[in-house]
Amino acid sequence: MNHGDQSYFSFRQVSSKTYQDFQLAGYLRSVLPSAKEAPILDIGCGLGQVLQRLAEEGYSNLLGADVSAEAMEACRQKGLATERIGDLEDFCASSTRRFRLVMMSHVLEHLEKAAMIPVLKAIRTRLLDEEGRLLVVVPNAQSNTGCYWAYEDFT
Repeated sequence: MNHGDQSYFSFRQVSSKTYQDFQLAGYLRSVLPSAKEAPILDIGCGLGQVLQRLAEEGYSNLLGADVSAEAMEACRQKGLATERIGDLEDFCASSTRRFRLVMMSHVLEHLEKAAMIPVLKAIRTRLLDEEGRLLVVVPNAQSNTGCYWAYEDFT
C-alpha cells in the first residue's frame, strides 16, 4: 500500500485521536534546537503529532511534509503548515528554505535502496542550514518487535 493512498491511515485504523496523548521521545528532545524560532521540517509527518507537540512547546517555525493527502488535511485541520511531497529528491531540489532540524521517522526504509544516498545528500546540501541536524529513525528488525515491523508495513 502506498502511503500516498487516501486509505493508508484508515486502513491501519489510525487517526488523530490515536495520538491525543502523544509525548515527544527523549531522543528527539536531545536534538531539538534551543531557539524556539529555529526552522524545523518533519519529512513524513503523518498526522502531525510531533509537530503539534512542538508547537505546544513554543516552537513557531514548523513545516510538515508527507506523500499522503489524508495526512496533509489532518495537519491543516490542526493549523500546521504542510507541503505534499511527490518525489523526495525533487522536494529537496526545489526547496528555497533551510532548516535547523530535519526529522525523518520511518521514511528512509520506504525509499528504493538506490535513492537513499542521493536523498540524504540532497537533504544535507539543500535543506539543512550550516548548523542543521538530521534525525533519522528506522525500524530495528533485530528488536523484540522486529516481527511486528516486518508484517505491519510490507515496504
